[in-house]
Amino acid sequence: MNSSTKLHTLLKLERLNGAPSRFRTTSKPKAPPGAKGTFGGILVSQSLLASMQTVPIAFRPSSLHSYFLIGGNPNHHIEYDVESLRAGKNFIHKQVKAYQFNKLIFISTILFYRKPKPDKLHALNKLGKLQELPPFDKFYPSTQLFEKDVLSNGNLPKFKRISSVFQGSDEETEKVRERFEAGSVDYRFPNNFFVNQTDSDQLDYYLRVREDIGEEELEQDENEVSDVSENDARFNYIAFAYLSDSYVLLSLPYFHKLPLYSHKFSVSLDHTIYFHQLPRVSKWMFAQLFNPRSYHDKHLILGHYYDRESKSLVATITQEGLVAYQEKDVIMSKFHGDSKL
Repeated sequence: MNSSTKLHTLLKLERLNGAPSRFRTTSKPKAPPGAKGTFGGILVSQSLLASMQTVPIAFRPSSLHSYFLIGGNPNHHIEYDVESLRAGKNFIHKQVKAYQFNKLIFISTILFYRKPKPDKLHALNKLGKLQELPPFDKFYPSTQLFEKDVLSNGNLPKFKRISSVFQGSDEETEKVRERFEAGSVDYRFPNNFFVNQTDSDQLDYYLRVREDIGEEELEQDENEVSDVSENDARFNYIAFAYLSDSYVLLSLPYFHKLPLYSHKFSVSLDHTIYFHQLPRVSKWMFAQLFNPRSYHDKHLILGHYYDRESKSLVATITQEGLVAYQEKDVIMSKFHGDSKL
């Protein structure tokens, strides 16, 4: 995949035989560098896109709950079937099933709510604002950090000893670097992101979508059901769903004082998003990730995403995954080149 492909092009869906609730991908799904299965963010965002194209424009996504059932094949198209569970005056519930080769690979349930009128009690609401955000200049471009901590100073052989991500050719390693440099999502990570040796209960970083996605509402009949175009403010929700699955489970080593990419294998089990307001994904957002539970290879990540300008909470996510590691001592011995192993 050309890493600079626009998200709207990558995630675009077409209706099957004119059916209003059945969709098919127009591009083949993609696997992240070093992975074999379809990137989970594609399934999450396309399920949201499919469902959003079956509800009136006046409705916005409130929450999404999804489960990854079978790893997606990145070499074949995906079909989505949207089912209406309930359609009320102010709330709509949808269920979306994703199929490949007539097998169910992914399922999500999505709640939509009608856009509220101005809130007269708004001042009494708990807005979820942060008083201050960490200084932006204390975080570093992801490409710069990757080149320094992974590719340079003899570090790449260390990562090759502990990670399957770098077992392929130099071309495969370059794809990882290119993903940071020109991929759909732009990151600013802390200096110790790739090799963290400090006790950390929280991971902070900044991120945004590189392409310009509009925030203005289109002049359309609010009762109309229409496709979500790339200049539609609703596409911010789709783009956020895509980025909300990126570097979530992969960040687990940070919480356990291990080098990044040190897992033996990693699969997502479920993914949840709570939308609190329109996420302005083209502007820098501040992310706080937590790892409240890791036990028997099951790991839970909780993430809060804030608008950088207003400092208000725009979305909360949770993701649980099955991620297996060797013993920590074994990983670190390999990483530092202990010849006794």
